[in-house]
Amino acid sequence: STHLTKLSPTGQHIWTRTIESTGAVECNAVTADAEESVYVTGSFHGTCYFGGAEDSDSHTSEGLFDAFLSKFSSSGQHEWTQVWGGATGHRALDLAIDHSGNICVAGQFTPTRSFYHAAIQSFWPVLFRFTGEGNPVDNEGCAYVSTSAVPNAIAADERGWLYVVGYFNDCI
Repeated sequence: STHLTKLSPTGQHIWTRTIESTGAVECNAVTADAEESVYVTGSFHGTCYFGGAEDSDSHTSEGLFDAFLSKFSSSGQHEWTQVWGGATGHRALDLAIDHSGNICVAGQFTPTRSFYHAAIQSFWPVLFRFTGEGNPVDNEGCAYVSTSAVPNAIAADERGWLYVVGYFNDCI
Protein backbone atom coordinates (compact mmCIF):
# COMPACT_ATOMS: atom_id res chain seq x y z
CA SER A 1 0.00 0.00 0.00
CA THR A 2 0.96 3.61 -0.46
CA HIS A 3 -0.65 6.90 0.48
CA LEU A 4 -1.47 10.40 -0.73
CA THR A 5 -1.52 13.09 1.96
CA LYS A 6 -2.66 16.72 1.78
CA LEU A 7 -1.08 19.25 4.14
CA SER A 8 -2.03 22.88 4.69
CA PRO A 9 0.48 25.67 3.92
CA THR A 10 1.43 25.58 7.63
CA GLY A 11 1.95 21.81 7.62
CA GLN A 12 -1.34 20.74 9.23
CA HIS A 13 -2.66 17.34 8.16
CA ILE A 14 -5.85 17.72 6.05
CA TRP A 15 -6.44 14.18 4.75
CA THR A 16 -4.71 10.96 3.75
CA ARG A 17 -5.90 8.48 1.12
CA THR A 18 -4.46 5.02 0.57
CA ILE A 19 -3.90 3.11 -2.63
CA GLU A 20 -4.10 -0.59 -1.78
CA SER A 21 -2.57 -3.45 -3.76
CA THR A 22 -2.48 -7.23 -3.49
CA GLY A 23 1.04 -7.04 -4.93
CA ALA A 24 3.19 -3.93 -5.00
CA VAL A 25 2.39 -0.30 -5.77
CA GLU A 26 4.72 2.67 -6.14
CA CYS A 27 3.72 6.29 -6.51
CA ASN A 28 6.49 8.20 -8.23
CA ALA A 29 5.05 11.68 -8.75
CA VAL A 30 2.23 13.98 -7.69
CA THR A 31 1.02 17.37 -8.93
CA ALA A 32 -2.04 19.61 -8.56
CA ASP A 33 -3.85 21.77 -11.10
CA ALA A 34 -5.39 25.24 -10.76
CA GLU A 35 -8.68 23.73 -9.49
CA GLU A 36 -6.72 21.88 -6.76
CA SER A 37 -7.36 18.47 -8.32
CA VAL A 38 -4.49 16.12 -7.50
CA TYR A 39 -2.85 13.72 -9.97
CA VAL A 40 -0.69 10.76 -8.93
CA THR A 41 1.32 8.49 -11.21
CA GLY A 42 3.31 5.33 -10.67
CA SER A 43 3.30 1.58 -11.24
CA PHE A 44 1.72 -1.50 -9.69
CA HIS A 45 1.67 -5.28 -9.76
CA GLY A 46 -1.28 -7.47 -8.77
CA THR A 47 -4.71 -5.97 -8.17
CA CYS A 48 -4.72 -2.33 -7.14
CA TYR A 49 -7.57 -0.43 -5.46
CA PHE A 50 -6.93 3.19 -6.36
CA GLY A 51 -9.56 4.72 -4.11
CA GLY A 52 -8.66 2.51 -1.13
CA ALA A 53 -9.86 -0.98 -0.23
CA GLU A 54 -13.55 -0.01 -0.39
CA ASP A 55 -13.29 1.60 -3.83
CA SER A 56 -14.75 -0.16 -6.83
CA ASP A 57 -12.08 1.23 -9.21
CA SER A 58 -9.74 -1.75 -9.14
CA HIS A 59 -7.33 -2.85 -11.85
CA THR A 60 -5.21 -5.99 -12.23
CA SER A 61 -1.81 -5.73 -13.89
CA GLU A 62 -1.31 -7.56 -17.16
CA GLY A 63 2.41 -8.14 -16.75
CA LEU A 64 5.37 -7.47 -14.55
CA PHE A 65 4.28 -3.90 -13.73
CA ASP A 66 1.58 -1.69 -15.23
CA ALA A 67 1.61 2.11 -15.11
CA PHE A 68 -1.21 4.33 -13.83
CA LEU A 69 -2.44 7.90 -13.58
CA SER A 70 -5.06 8.69 -10.92
CA LYS A 71 -7.04 11.85 -10.23
CA PHE A 72 -8.28 12.90 -6.79
CA SER A 73 -10.47 15.90 -5.93
CA SER A 74 -9.22 18.65 -3.61
CA SER A 75 -11.07 16.87 -0.79
CA GLY A 76 -9.26 13.60 -1.56
CA GLN A 77 -12.06 11.74 -3.32
CA HIS A 78 -10.84 9.34 -6.00
CA GLU A 79 -12.25 10.44 -9.38
CA TRP A 80 -10.66 8.17 -12.00
CA THR A 81 -7.65 6.04 -12.90
CA GLN A 82 -6.10 5.26 -16.27
CA VAL A 83 -3.93 2.13 -16.50
CA TRP A 84 -1.65 0.96 -19.31
CA GLY A 85 0.67 -1.98 -19.61
CA GLY A 86 1.19 -5.37 -21.13
CA ALA A 87 3.19 -8.54 -20.72
CA THR A 88 6.41 -6.67 -19.91
CA GLY A 89 7.14 -3.88 -17.44
CA HIS A 90 5.60 -0.41 -17.74
CA ARG A 91 6.48 2.39 -15.33
CA ALA A 92 5.21 5.95 -14.93
CA LEU A 93 7.96 8.06 -13.41
CA ASP A 94 6.90 11.72 -13.43
CA LEU A 95 4.10 14.03 -14.57
CA ALA A 96 3.44 17.65 -15.43
CA ILE A 97 0.44 19.73 -16.50
CA ASP A 98 0.84 21.50 -19.83
CA HIS A 99 -0.53 24.91 -20.92
CA SER A 100 -3.80 23.29 -22.08
CA GLY A 101 -4.42 21.51 -18.77
CA ASN A 102 -3.40 18.11 -20.13
CA ILE A 103 -1.55 15.77 -17.82
CA CYS A 104 1.73 14.60 -19.37
CA VAL A 105 3.25 11.41 -17.98
CA ALA A 106 6.85 10.39 -18.65
CA GLY A 107 7.70 6.76 -18.19
CA GLN A 108 9.22 3.68 -19.71
CA PHE A 109 8.29 0.27 -20.98
CA THR A 110 10.36 -2.83 -21.45
CA PRO A 111 9.80 -4.55 -24.77
CA THR A 112 11.25 -8.00 -25.17
CA ARG A 113 13.12 -8.49 -28.41
CA SER A 114 15.03 -11.48 -29.63
CA PHE A 115 18.60 -11.30 -30.80
CA TYR A 116 20.17 -14.53 -31.99
CA HIS A 117 17.39 -16.50 -30.28
CA ALA A 118 17.99 -14.82 -26.91
CA ALA A 119 15.45 -12.51 -25.26
CA ILE A 120 16.82 -9.02 -24.69
CA GLN A 121 15.10 -6.42 -22.57
CA SER A 122 15.80 -2.70 -22.69
CA PHE A 123 14.01 0.38 -21.41
CA TRP A 124 12.17 2.55 -23.93
CA PRO A 125 10.99 5.99 -22.83
CA VAL A 126 7.39 7.00 -23.48
CA LEU A 127 5.30 10.11 -23.04
CA PHE A 128 1.52 9.95 -22.59
CA ARG A 129 -0.93 12.86 -22.46
CA PHE A 130 -4.39 12.79 -20.89
CA THR A 131 -7.11 15.41 -20.47
CA GLY A 132 -8.24 16.38 -16.98
CA GLU A 133 -11.10 13.90 -17.47
CA GLY A 134 -8.64 11.05 -18.10
CA ASN A 135 -9.04 10.73 -21.87
CA PRO A 136 -5.97 10.20 -24.07
CA VAL A 137 -5.12 13.38 -26.01
CA ASP A 138 -3.98 11.68 -29.20
CA ASN A 139 -3.79 8.24 -30.71
CA GLU A 140 -0.02 8.01 -30.73
CA GLY A 141 0.13 8.41 -26.96
CA CYS A 142 3.88 8.20 -26.84
CA ALA A 143 7.06 9.71 -28.12
CA TYR A 144 10.08 7.55 -28.87
CA VAL A 145 13.44 9.07 -27.97
CA SER A 146 16.00 6.31 -27.65
CA THR A 147 16.35 2.71 -26.56
CA SER A 148 17.77 1.97 -23.12
CA ALA A 149 16.66 5.33 -21.77
CA VAL A 150 14.84 6.28 -18.60
CA PRO A 151 13.07 9.66 -18.25
CA ASN A 152 13.37 10.81 -14.64
CA ALA A 153 11.43 14.08 -14.74
CA ILE A 154 9.18 16.15 -16.99
CA ALA A 155 8.23 19.85 -16.97
CA ALA A 156 5.93 21.99 -19.11
CA ASP A 157 6.08 25.71 -19.83
CA GLU A 158 3.25 28.15 -20.57
CA ARG A 159 3.88 27.95 -24.34
CA GLY A 160 3.33 24.18 -24.48
CA TRP A 161 6.92 22.99 -24.64
CA LEU A 162 7.76 19.84 -22.68
CA TYR A 163 11.17 19.18 -21.15
CA VAL A 164 12.30 15.70 -20.13
CA VAL A 165 15.50 14.72 -18.30
CA GLY A 166 16.87 11.28 -17.63
CA TYR A 167 19.65 8.98 -18.67
CA PHE A 168 20.36 6.71 -21.64
CA ASN A 169 22.86 4.11 -22.73
CA ASP A 170 23.05 4.95 -26.42
CA CYS A 171 22.68 7.96 -28.69
CA ILE A 172 19.52 10.02 -29.03
